[in-house]
Amino acid sequence: MEAIRDAINDADSGIAASIVKVKENEFQLVLTANSGTDNTMKITVEGDTKLNDLLAYDSTTNTGNMQELVKAENAKLNVNGIDIERQSNTVTDAPQGITLTLTKKVTDATVTVTKDDTKAKEAIKSWVDAYNSLVDTFSSLTKYTAVEPGEEASDKNGALLGDSVVRTIQTGIRAQFANSGSNSAFKTMAEIGITQDGTSGKLKIDDDKLTKVLKDNTAAARELLVGDGKETGITTKIATEVKSYLADDGIIDNAQDNVNATLKSLTKQYLSVSNSIDETVARYKAQFTQLDTMMSKLNNTSSYLTQQFTAMNKS
Repeated sequence: MEAIRDAINDADSGIAASIVKVKENEFQLVLTANSGTDNTMKITVEGDTKLNDLLAYDSTTNTGNMQELVKAENAKLNVNGIDIERQSNTVTDAPQGITLTLTKKVTDATVTVTKDDTKAKEAIKSWVDAYNSLVDTFSSLTKYTAVEPGEEASDKNGALLGDSVVRTIQTGIRAQFANSGSNSAFKTMAEIGITQDGTSGKLKIDDDKLTKVLKDNTAAARELLVGDGKETGITTKIATEVKSYLADDGIIDNAQDNVNATLKSLTKQYLSVSNSIDETVARYKAQFTQLDTMMSKLNNTSSYLTQQFTAMNKS
């Protein structure tokens, strides 16, 4: 029986076989398939007549030695007077947008559909968090640490302090806050509970206000933030703006190219100056060596003259 079970399972036919212990020394082979009339089971064994006589079964005619415990049937339901039939007890398209899981037969049932704004609110909060994280990055890269007059700039300053590219990106993104391009009843994010801190530049959410807006006017809020998902909507326009910055020929890519070109030029200048310094040092060495030789000769001559004058005085 185990060999039969394993052979059925290895066949990958959509039928699962298992062995059930009924009582001591009594076991049954149980076969199951997916729900629905499309999965009506028919069993035949090829190449083994005796095994075929034992296992052969046709559920459509109820012939054979096997016993059908649960007949393959479709799920049947009536929605608002319309008869519906599906292969599975999980119905995902009747009514559209609603998933029904049928567990037992009932005469009458009422399905109440309510709007859930939780996921929309979570998505908005995630977007606000992502924007605020970007603001923190900008702040870190453009950080300025004051120093006393005459002192050198602090090494704690941001790596991109005063960089025009960062300012361009910041300005470009912020400009979209007042430029949704949509026909929403809301014109600003403040109207739906999202405001910008005047000091830090970060966004803040008024949870109560946002909750009320999503409850009372979801469509207008969506139109303001997402728009058509292509050209209108604040978040859509910001996404488009950011993509242009990150493009191969975008402002960031060009800035990197400029930095690399500057670095290459500075390296070339450094090597040129370094070679010039080496040549100058070598020349000075040679000149000082020559001067040292001349000084030695002069010293020897001076000693000789001193000796001669000393000898003259003695005579």
